[in-house]
Amino acid sequence: MKHFMDMLVPGRLYTEDFIAAISLFRVRHCSDPRDRAFGYFGLRSPSLDIKSVIPIDYTLSIADLYQKLAVALIEKSHTLDVLSHVLHRSSVEKRTDGLPSWVPDWDATIDDWYHLTYTERTNMIRHCRASGDMKPEWRVQEAGHVITHGLQIEATAPGYPSIIPGSTLGGKTVINEWRRLADLSTYPDASPTEKQSGNERERAFENALSGGFTYMKWSQGSLEYTKAYRAWLEWFVSSEVALAKSCKQIIQDFDGLIRQTSERRRFIVTSDGQVGFGLEGAEKGDVVVIIPGRKVPYVLRRVEVSDCGVRRYRLLGDAFINGARAGEKVDPSTSELTKIVIV
Repeated sequence: MKHFMDMLVPGRLYTEDFIAAISLFRVRHCSDPRDRAFGYFGLRSPSLDIKSVIPIDYTLSIADLYQKLAVALIEKSHTLDVLSHVLHRSSVEKRTDGLPSWVPDWDATIDDWYHLTYTERTNMIRHCRASGDMKPEWRVQEAGHVITHGLQIEATAPGYPSIIPGSTLGGKTVINEWRRLADLSTYPDASPTEKQSGNERERAFENALSGGFTYMKWSQGSLEYTKAYRAWLEWFVSSEVALAKSCKQIIQDFDGLIRQTSERRRFIVTSDGQVGFGLEGAEKGDVVVIIPGRKVPYVLRRVEVSDCGVRRYRLLGDAFINGARAGEKVDPSTSELTKIVIV
């Protein structure tokens, strides 16, 4: 809602607000899918004038328009924020043919509940800095393929990702499955907080569950964060639905972070043991990559090897990997970036 209020103040509209406007009304019906872009071109400020880049033209194909819009937003913002609005999920019905995997289908249909979670999550992503201060290198080819560079964290490990499907499972079952994937011991029938060892692996798991979205309430690693996590965990694995009055607000706030991180996503572990959450369709062999200009890592799927040996991938969606959200793995002098093509 902050973005919507900013739109009412002259001169305060920025690229992130323009993207937020489109995503905010993404579940509304639209007789002409082109209006999901053209309908917002009147939101003008000195820092963002999309009409100067993309003239209003209803003869333009929907796929071409959405691709031109994605490129314009990348060039205007000098970030790849728009890529987090790509939704390749079972709950999303694509309706625009011919789109490259990195271009959002603004006309896709999504349910209201997932839309709420998705908009809250993309708003929180603004505070992450996985690629540090690196600017995007995003060269679009005629076929819609993109040439860029990325730092591969690791491939998802054999057998991962995996999480017990279904929404009727108890909290203890879900937590124990996540812990098993993270190579941690499962909780016994006793209180889960009795087994907290405080070791490095345990802390990584603890931090991964909130997706790094703790700037509003607690700092990761702080005593307050650990207390909030343990209060939430005690409630989550309990058969009691009611929240204890003494810590009701803390549990609700922490549960909100967990949901924004894990809603319709999978707990994943990379081949080198890093933990986090990726999209629900991730499979064995998919790779987690940090791309310059992006605030969070991405999950890519290898599609083929070109004649020149450059790796080609489809973009599946973004991910949260513990220890890769604030530029810890990259800096401007990083020499491990690999040339890749996203189709």
